[in-house]
Amino acid sequence: MTESNPPLPTPQDTQDDPTDATMTLKQAQALLHQHGLTVTESMTTPKRAHKPPRPVWLVSGRLDPFRALLYDLGGRTRYSGRNTFSFWDDPTIDIAEGIEEQGEATLEAQVALKDERSAERAERYSQRAQTKRQQRDQAYHRSHAAVAGIEPGQPVLVGHHSETHHRRALERSHRAMGQSVQADRAATRLSEKAAGSQAQVQKRQSKAYLGNRLRDAEAKKRQAERDLAQFPDHPTYLLNLQDAEAAIAHWSQELDSAGVLTPDDMAKGDFIRFIGRWYEVVRVNPKSVTITRWLDIEGWTYRVPYSEIQAHKPKAEAKAEAQTEGEGPPQG
Repeated sequence: MTESNPPLPTPQDTQDDPTDATMTLKQAQALLHQHGLTVTESMTTPKRAHKPPRPVWLVSGRLDPFRALLYDLGGRTRYSGRNTFSFWDDPTIDIAEGIEEQGEATLEAQVALKDERSAERAERYSQRAQTKRQQRDQAYHRSHAAVAGIEPGQPVLVGHHSETHHRRALERSHRAMGQSVQADRAATRLSEKAAGSQAQVQKRQSKAYLGNRLRDAEAKKRQAERDLAQFPDHPTYLLNLQDAEAAIAHWSQELDSAGVLTPDDMAKGDFIRFIGRWYEVVRVNPKSVTITRWLDIEGWTYRVPYSEIQAHKPKAEAKAEAQTEGEGPPQG
């Protein structure tokens, strides 16, 4: 008797096989939802006429812990904004497998990724600016070479056999000079972009930036607590609260390392330097100090966060300087 072959497994059997190590689409979607990510299929809107739209997958939601992974998978934010990654193919399973393998990036890693991408962006802009400067110089030399055989100030001799050659030489010179000017403007613009990208890295190390991030994290925590009070155990709000608490811990540690002043360092009558000027402290608050003569107007006060104080002089030191140099706030 001939032994019959067993039936081949169907795609549904393979998908439901618990021994199969490949993640299914539903499992991947559930994992992404658990981490606050959403993948939506959409269509492009071409700006060129007669260009057909094509499918595109947009990833949104809680992106910050997974930006490095999304960039590695080929995601782009150029056309969709920083709050959305776009893919030409469905990335659901790839993202889920990457999350299982790598996990969530810590806030330290997220900040390091921002600095790394800013530095890479600055390098790209610098290289492009150098290329534009080379093109500027080449076009400038072409402009002069086009009229090298013509005496300076020589008018076009109408009707002469040299008229056509003369006019064409002037056109080539003018066109090349225009290209040189455009390349110079592009080089200047790219150099400014490179400087801006480098400044972003330095900005993230300033006390004012660290203080702003801490205040943002505290505000997000309060919002998450209000949301959870209305919708207890909501997964999205629980993730928001978790991220806010981690951010508060991180930025508080960064501020301590940066040497930001505290209420214990301040007293009424001290002077602080804020936006390039010295002001007298009239009140010490838990998160800020109140200064007087704001905008040089008597009676006006303003609250300055500790992270934005540029310098500090105690009352005794300020009084000694006033006696030495005359009445007025500390100098320097």
